[in-house]
Amino acid sequence: AVRRFTLSANAQLQTPLPASTAFAADTVVVNNGSKINDGLLIAKDAAATPVFVQSGSFAESVILTKSLKLLGPNADINPVTNLGSRVTEASIYPPSSNNTDNLIVDIRANNTVVSGFTVDGDNPLVSGGASMNGADCNATAGISSGWNAAGNNSVTLSRNIIKNLKSTGDSNTVQGAGIWLDQGSSDLVTENLLDNTGMWGIILSPNAY
Repeated sequence: AVRRFTLSANAQLQTPLPASTAFAADTVVVNNGSKINDGLLIAKDAAATPVFVQSGSFAESVILTKSLKLLGPNADINPVTNLGSRVTEASIYPPSSNNTDNLIVDIRANNTVVSGFTVDGDNPLVSGGASMNGADCNATAGISSGWNAAGNNSVTLSRNIIKNLKSTGDSNTVQGAGIWLDQGSSDLVTENLLDNTGMWGIILSPNAY
């Protein structure tokens, strides 16, 4: 049987999950007010597993340790060519301000898809970030694979809006990156809109653009 699990608004999982919870969901829906990381926790570790995140604001450091598809409400709408057609975003913000070693979405698994989100380093509820072009940037990088672990293979990043990222942890005061992929192979980066991301929009190590 297909197991579908919906995290309703303001739902919170008991973590760690009790031993009696011996299932993994084939499909997960995360609603505004709940946590994306909770949805990832209960999802099956399989490349075909979708985790659908609904429109809303999510202030958390998202960590993907499973092969799955993390899909926002605009996973089918290219922000470069059809920005005005996008529905209300699922916006992921850093939960706190740390511009020396902070990223918003951290990918630590192969065969992973992240599509259809706004990843915004300027959390409107958090102050004390690095100022750049009118934004209070609270994070260094938007989406990364290979930042805190060995590079992963077959990572797809598509149709995301990634913006407002800046580092203060080195001598270059405008360093930051929208997308940072390091030591991986067979990755795909397509149809993403990057804005106000410091020195680099995309790093495909050892190259940067």
